[in-house]
Amino acid sequence: TPTSTPVTPTSTPVTPTSTPVTPTATSTPTRTPTETPALVTPKPPLGDVNGDGFVNSLDASLLLQLIAGRISSLPYMNNADVNEDGNIDAEDALLILQFEAGFIPTLPPLHATGNEDVVLPFIQWLLNNLP
Repeated sequence: TPTSTPVTPTSTPVTPTSTPVTPTATSTPTRTPTETPALVTPKPPLGDVNGDGFVNSLDASLLLQLIAGRISSLPYMNNADVNEDGNIDAEDALLILQFEAGFIPTLPPLHATGNEDVVLPFIQWLLNNLP
């Protein structure tokens, strides 16, 4: 049950202030908003059809699976036509393998005007190295 005990108020000491403080605007420079640069994802090299940054036998295998109809697309389809002849075919896979093995120095090959420029050196190597 509540009791009726009188409560005596206490006083809080107040110190007199000198001059009242009034906030005023200052000429502090404000920050200018800057645009955050967009992340630039480097384009994978020609022949890198899976986008892992390497041109290797995995890319050639994926390319051959695409040609055979085992898969319907590649993550980087634009990198599949390595001889830049307008066709995605087994020659592109062969060039990727030749590039990985060091038989050709660049993709596209320096003289990719016809099959003989890239296929014959590989066949010649095979013939010279068969038992």
